[in-house]
Amino acid sequence: MVDAHVIYQERERRDLAAAVKYYCGNEHPDAHSALSDTRATRRVLEAQIRHYPDLPNSVEGLDSFCKEARPNRFADSRYWFSMKDGVLIFSKSQQHRGEPLLEVARTDPSFLEWMLSIDLPGDTKELVRQALVNAGQTT
Repeated sequence: MVDAHVIYQERERRDLAAAVKYYCGNEHPDAHSALSDTRATRRVLEAQIRHYPDLPNSVEGLDSFCKEARPNRFADSRYWFSMKDGVLIFSKSQQHRGEPLLEVARTDPSFLEWMLSIDLPGDTKELVRQALVNAGQTT
């Protein structure tokens, strides 16, 4: 079976700069600056609400929409990990996509140490720390 959606997800950029270009029609030259990324995210969200008239326009409504659209799919707020059969799996990393987090903690702890050194939210880092501890690695 050929699934064009899978090809799209694997080959097209799906980051903030791509969203700014698609929804807002311009570039995001200051990408990775916290203030600029925050402002760009707001512009994208406002454009999405205009683009999709059926989307709720309140925080509570959008929260419900997101939870209903992807119930229990992701384990953290940056979508690094998803649950599959009760096991945390890498969903974002190109290097370890589809691999169990605990297995990566055992075989490539330096990758997880790198994750702890970059700008990730607390819930993502906590999952990484727990995996390293459970695998007998130091953090």
